[in-house]
Amino acid sequence: MSADFRRQLNKAYEEKVLGTQEKVTRLIALKVFNNIVENTPVDTGRARANWNIDLNTVDVSLVDPSGMEGGSYDGTEKALPVIGSYKLNDTIYISNNLPYIRPLNDGSSTKAPAGFVDAAVQIGVRQGKELAKQS
Repeated sequence: MSADFRRQLNKAYEEKVLGTQEKVTRLIALKVFNNIVENTPVDTGRARANWNIDLNTVDVSLVDPSGMEGGSYDGTEKALPVIGSYKLNDTIYISNNLPYIRPLNDGSSTKAPAGFVDAAVQIGVRQGKELAKQS
């Protein structure tokens, strides 16, 4: 195999396979993040507004949700720039640093079932894979 052909093959592999892998990962990450945000039970909106997403580091910031009507929060605006800059070998971290997020996920609210985060992740992965098949 000539060196030129090998380079062409490697370039085609990188463009097609690795590009597809990045795209699928982005789709799944966006679906997972949005599902977690949407499935978070709302009282004041603080728990929902404090979901963070970042690459290669955990975002430990906290958000004051005052001014958000009835917990209305769309995390897409926060997630898109992060997910859009994702490259292979990056790690996507989704976090919420409120002290009561774990008890909330364990079922302390009657507004969402216990394990709502895990359920949102599973649904998001499935949705992302389905979208990837269609594209």
